[in-house]
Amino acid sequence: MTRIISILNNKGGVGKTTSTINLGVALAKQNKKVLLVDLDAQANTTDLFINKGQLQYTIRDLLINPSASIDTILIKNVYQNIDLIPSNELLNGIEQYLASAISRETLLKRILTPIKDNYDYILIDNPPTLNTLALISLTASTEVIIPIQPKYDALKGAIATIGTIKQVQTLLNENLKLSGVFITIYDIRNNNDREIVDTIKTQFKDLCYKSIIRTSVKVDEAKGYHKSIIDYDINGNASQDYTDLAREIINQEQNLGGVING
Repeated sequence: MTRIISILNNKGGVGKTTSTINLGVALAKQNKKVLLVDLDAQANTTDLFINKGQLQYTIRDLLINPSASIDTILIKNVYQNIDLIPSNELLNGIEQYLASAISRETLLKRILTPIKDNYDYILIDNPPTLNTLALISLTASTEVIIPIQPKYDALKGAIATIGTIKQVQTLLNENLKLSGVFITIYDIRNNNDREIVDTIKTQFKDLCYKSIIRTSVKVDEAKGYHKSIIDYDINGNASQDYTDLAREIINQEQNLGGVING
């Protein structure tokens, strides 16, 4: 069964896009077929793999015209075992159009349904706000995974995100599950970081993945070279952490027979 995962937090700067990219690469290296969906107008997921400035068609075209052929937008093999539905800055302003769209919340679900069985995982990179695009993403998803930087604003953003998940479960997608939260950009030398990590673990208990993504200056260096941290710094902390997290996510389905906790 294809796992469609929204990676979402109602707070910017928590490593959401970095995590989408590196989880995608880590899963692909485990021989999983992955589709990345860039639903963020900043389009940093897209820009890591291709030149977003040269795109003729993006996710925006599919949202405006769901009957358009996805073959004109889907970019295959941007990385071994990874395909991409790209974005660019033109996604800014889509909210105004979507306000009058019929069944707008189901737009992405309708786009993904014909192709989802081609993939083991579909990872959706979301904007850092709980806007219409986030609702579209959650309605299309089977699961949500929340990255939390060990800062109180990020923790508050995660709590707000959970509130939205519950509303979507009630009104739009009763099968949506919160599969877990994971800690990003963790500086073990920082006392405040250690305290907030303890708070996150206490609050989320079994929903908190054991893998913690440690901070690394090489993450930004990797972006400058348009590489994942896993390829740029294969033996580094962040690379190993994302690989461990991907294995945890895979083990959820193995241990639970395909039923995801939440």
